[in-house]
Parts: sequence; structure tokens; C-alpha cells
Amino acid sequence: MARRGKKQRKHFACGHIGYGQYCHTCAQAHKEAEAKRQWDALFLHDPIDLRCLPHSSFVKKARHILEAIEKGADYRTFDGKFLKETGRKFLSIPLGRDWRILFRLSDASHGNVSTLIPVRCCSHETYNNFISKLR
Repeated sequence: MARRGKKQRKHFACGHIGYGQYCHTCAQAHKEAEAKRQWDALFLHDPIDLRCLPHSSFVKKARHILEAIEKGADYRTFDGKFLKETGRKFLSIPLGRDWRILFRLSDASHGNVSTLIPVRCCSHETYNNFISKLR
């Protein structure tokens, strides 16, 4: 019976050692870096900074809410509430249990409808500090 030869490991130009035509470690790192660059490029089009959100599902939900509010959706469909402490000038919409989007009621109204301007996205702790400063 013929013996199979032992596979030779290659030394790639990057310094890694492995089998195959190219370095799979560097290829995976390059693919992950490209996906991160594409994800970061999406944040450039957001009206407020959403990078503070801990998970992509929160970012997607925040973008959905921002887009819907911009198109004229009612804030109550997202469980939004005016903050009494601000004289109903600010509005809070929850993104989940621990995250909020704050909106400001614009001074100029279009017909009978006032527009909501996104102010910031913050954690519930930062939101509580923001409220206490307004009191």
C-alpha cells in the first residue's frame, strides 16, 4: 500500500503559516474590516449620533423611528411621551428598556402640525440626568 505524503505548510508573505493558496487569517480580517467600514459609513446619514447604542438592533429600531417621525408618523405609535418638566418642549421615545431618543418640538409649525427635531439618543441613566438638569 502506498503512503500518502505529508502536506507541506506554506509561509505566506504576511508571516502566517498555513495550507492553501492564500492566508485565510488575513482574508477573514480583511472581510471583517470591510464590513465594519460599511457599517460605520451608514452612521454618516443619521440626523443624530447613534454610535452610543450597544447593539445593531437598537440602531435599526432608532433609524426606523427617526424615518417614521420625519415622514409625519404620530409619536404615540412608538410610546412617545412629552416631558412635563420641560413644559412639553421635549419628547422621549423609548428604544427598549434602557435607551431613549429625545426630540424637541420645533418653534415653527406647519399648519396645525408641529415638527419634531431629534436631539440625541441616550441611555436611561443619561436621560435621567438630562431631566434633572431641566428641573
